[in-house]
Amino acid sequence: MVFGFNTDVPWNGAVYRVQTEDRGAQNPVIESIIYIGGRIVGRVRTPYIPQVVGPSQIETMLRKQHRQLVESIRSGNFSPAGEPPSSAAPLQRGYAVRLLNPSSISRGKNLVFVVSVWSRTDGVPAQNVSVDARWVENGVVAQNVTMPTGEDGNALLPFTAPHDGTEGYLLISAEGPEGRALAKFRLHTASSPAASIPAKAKRGEMAMRAGAGI
Repeated sequence: MVFGFNTDVPWNGAVYRVQTEDRGAQNPVIESIIYIGGRIVGRVRTPYIPQVVGPSQIETMLRKQHRQLVESIRSGNFSPAGEPPSSAAPLQRGYAVRLLNPSSISRGKNLVFVVSVWSRTDGVPAQNVSVDARWVENGVVAQNVTMPTGEDGNALLPFTAPHDGTEGYLLISAEGPEGRALAKFRLHTASSPAASIPAKAKRGEMAMRAGAGI
């Protein structure tokens, strides 16, 4: 009769040791313990009723549980206690930056950009993320504003409006505990022939050509 298995599984720079054994009639449980360097990082326990299952069935259950755990580690789907799964497609972290008012940034003699920062990890607005915004003309930073996001994940970024016909872009860097994200939005005045302006924009107003994220 097979009472247990012991297999070492190399994965992602570590060696996982999987031990599976039948605890016996006094403690009818098939137990697998996963170690890394002597530290327990996982445990699976499958109870059974001795009066219902025989020795051959117990052996089949033991082999199956052990094999499934070994395959789970080799495929990267096993998650050590307290850690995210080490899979081929890890959890996405960082931020997404969106411009909320691409067609209505002009406010008198100022430009006000309303940007939204979202967490890629859980898809919620990112609070207290530092947003550094730079208005660039002819390859030179002409203005710079830094603001934190609020509870709604938004930040209002005011700039002095450039002269008509000016073409430039807004470079945004959002940085917080989950990392850093960059976004770039190009701006044209309505008097610029190359501008891509919504039909409702009047001459002299400005609009963003969004979608030029970095």
